[in-house]
Amino acid sequence: MNDSVLANLLFAGDELGQEYLRLALMVDALDSQADVTIDCIWYSGLDGLRAQRPQMLPLAVLKDRLTVLFGTASGVESRRGRVLAARVNGLSTRLEVLEALAAGRPPMTMVDEWGQIYGVPMEWQAEDGVDLAHRQIEDLIPIHLGGDSVPERINLWRDSLRVPALVQDEPLFRLIVERAIAATRQRALGMLGEDVLPPADFLRLQFPLNPYFSGELKMWGSYASYAIARHTQAPPILAGLLDTVPHELLHVVHAWLWYRLACQRGWSELTAWLTFDPTLALLEGTAELAQEFFWPHEQAVDLTMQLYGMADVDLDRHELSAFMQLKRLFEQLSVVRDNAALMVDQGYKRTEVDEYLVQRALYSPGRLDSWHGFVEAVRSYIWVYPYALSIYRAWLRQQPDRTAAMKRLLTELLIPSEIEQDEPEAPSDQGGHHGF
Repeated sequence: MNDSVLANLLFAGDELGQEYLRLALMVDALDSQADVTIDCIWYSGLDGLRAQRPQMLPLAVLKDRLTVLFGTASGVESRRGRVLAARVNGLSTRLEVLEALAAGRPPMTMVDEWGQIYGVPMEWQAEDGVDLAHRQIEDLIPIHLGGDSVPERINLWRDSLRVPALVQDEPLFRLIVERAIAATRQRALGMLGEDVLPPADFLRLQFPLNPYFSGELKMWGSYASYAIARHTQAPPILAGLLDTVPHELLHVVHAWLWYRLACQRGWSELTAWLTFDPTLALLEGTAELAQEFFWPHEQAVDLTMQLYGMADVDLDRHELSAFMQLKRLFEQLSVVRDNAALMVDQGYKRTEVDEYLVQRALYSPGRLDSWHGFVEAVRSYIWVYPYALSIYRAWLRQQPDRTAAMKRLLTELLIPSEIEQDEPEAPSDQGGHHGF
């Protein structure tokens, strides 16, 4: 059975979801950057859907269709309707930005874009805790490392944890990554159960021929792929695997559950993730929680020591533990990165922004160009990770049963506005999913 026939069977009559996908493809076609407007899509009949997209559609008509779809979705009295309306609003906002850029006009500010998509203000944040985080980070860095500044010393520390042999020994690197994936999946299975996790063969670790892209996790039978362990000119740092693997594993779990739900209910809009979309806060916020949810610190250090042992690298456990504490401390510096993006949005000079990032976010000068390029490419999306992590971490900590709460984050469309209301609906009789 080909993809188009399968899509017709699965989503017959779902004009609401398919119109959303058609309009998303139209807006994506206006984006000069690949893979920015649409993060990923695994709709079974994608080629057939693309064929339905007119080659040229006047912007006024596209805007009208988005307005009509927003009204239709808003009239659906369920979480599906509310969430789809919010997603259409995000797509309309993205269209406004692309239209301005194409016309050579300044687009709306990143702050306005953020407010339209998420309905919350983005303001300058107080730096409470930043100075303390600086002192704690400096205290963690081993005394024997050189360097004239904290960023330089951190880079030296990071480089000392790289494994040069893994650049050439791809089979060993693959074995190590597979070990991290298997251990994380086993922990997730024990905590969340078989009804939530996809089958083991749904996860396929692929190592492309290019040695500088050493691994990615692909969804079997889908159009989405997830980076698992990737390096450019430098050898990999195994101490970061238990940050990356749980994050990407939860993305795969989310994709699996959404695709399953899309097939059960015939809601085809769930087969696409868009970047400027409130569902991305749910997806990224949940994924950012994965490492601390699945791997308490000491257990994460234990496994990471084993991973280095597989590469014949003997590490001091205390130093490794200290390095793996850096992530949580650098999270406290996210307010600085958020404020720096506000400075860019408000027209501060590049030199002023760079000085602020180096002094307050502890950025090394070599990272500045890539940071500015990322902000230029993704605009308000730069604020999604810290915002999403903070609201979903706070919500999860309030729940009496954290495991049940994590299942809700994976199986319900609890976008930020729904988290604020937190009004769970009665369970459905379809696949154990509820709240739509």
